[in-house]
Amino acid sequence: MTSRRPFHRSPTPRLLAAILALSAAGSAAAGVSYRLDRPSAAPGETVTIEAVFFNEGGSRVDWQAPPELVLQWRSPDGQIVRSLAKLKSGRDNYSVPVNNFARMSWSAEVPATARGLQAVSIEGQPSMMALDATGRDSGTLATTPAQTPVVDARSGQPVP
Repeated sequence: MTSRRPFHRSPTPRLLAAILALSAAGSAAAGVSYRLDRPSAAPGETVTIEAVFFNEGGSRVDWQAPPELVLQWRSPDGQIVRSLAKLKSGRDNYSVPVNNFARMSWSAEVPATARGLQAVSIEGQPSMMALDATGRDSGTLATTPAQTPVVDARSGQPVP
């Protein structure tokens, strides 16, 4: 006579998922945010990429700023140019205490072939910036102040 054992699911996968969820909720939160120092620059001009490394975790975090960033410049017609940005300061190692930040910057030259509104990204980073590559005060669409009312995003109606 064959005896059948009742099938019981192992609690291991659920337990493992719960442990992972709890550990992720309490893990250190540190990251870096990038921005360009201005909205427009002519081809050949030098721009500065500014970064803030922040530590909102539970312990001190060591971070090393890369000496170079690889930038991707994407034009409205889909052309891509890759260039380098160089770290400006001599310091590249940071030890950031809890609830603090460190600032650093890189300099880059706007590519000679850049024209119009450029989408600028840093390879390996989940960030996207924009730069009008027609000149600083050229009065192009991207640098001209908007003269239209503020509207509700859902309805499209002006906000009082």
